[in-house]
Amino acid sequence: MLWGFWAVKVASKQDKDAMPWNVAGGTYRCCEEEAGSQTGGLDTTVRACMERSSARLKAMTATAHLVTMDVQMDDRGSGSHEEKFRVYNDALVHAATCQESKCEAHNGRCHKRGFLMLWVDVMGMLSCEMCSKIWGLLCFHAKTCQTPPGHQCGVSQCDYLRDKIARKRENDRRELQEAKAKIQVKFEEWPVERRIAQVEADRQQVLQLIADIRAGKARQRQLFQAQQQQPMMSMS
Repeated sequence: MLWGFWAVKVASKQDKDAMPWNVAGGTYRCCEEEAGSQTGGLDTTVRACMERSSARLKAMTATAHLVTMDVQMDDRGSGSHEEKFRVYNDALVHAATCQESKCEAHNGRCHKRGFLMLWVDVMGMLSCEMCSKIWGLLCFHAKTCQTPPGHQCGVSQCDYLRDKIARKRENDRRELQEAKAKIQVKFEEWPVERRIAQVEADRQQVLQLIADIRAGKARQRQLFQAQQQQPMMSMS
């Protein structure tokens, strides 16, 4: 896993200072230290931070693997892909408000999904299967969330994702309306009567062109015949 593409958000400032922190394309912040975007500086900073907090990093990574292993194991079973997302979404909604440290609800998924409350800002490359599964679950929840508009959902990133989805739908609706308006304007500029008149004018123009071609050929034929008759008259 390439840590240089990750941003990990934790609950308290103390945890935040003890973890690798980066904004993609920017600088790393780790234990009050900053390094530029050069490879050497980043490697040194991240490695030092990982050594100081190796136990916490291993625990978070192990929990993340439990989450993805749980998904992979269920993927081998029967049922639709959407139905599997619904099962995990139910556990995610429960984990957002569950206060028990080792809750076994939803076949033990509550305890695993509770880990997502800390792993909410993990940014990875598209090839990161772990990140894509986590964000896929969060996106599925945001699309199906029953929290009324204007109210805050307890699931991490739900409010942000719902806002993005709403903005996307509004942009799509506006683009569709603009496209319909352009079509309507075009239709009003060319009503049925005008289109019929234009077709008739084009037809008359084509007929006139054909008549001119035929007249030209007739004149050429007459000129040719007149040229053939002149030698015969001179001989007589």
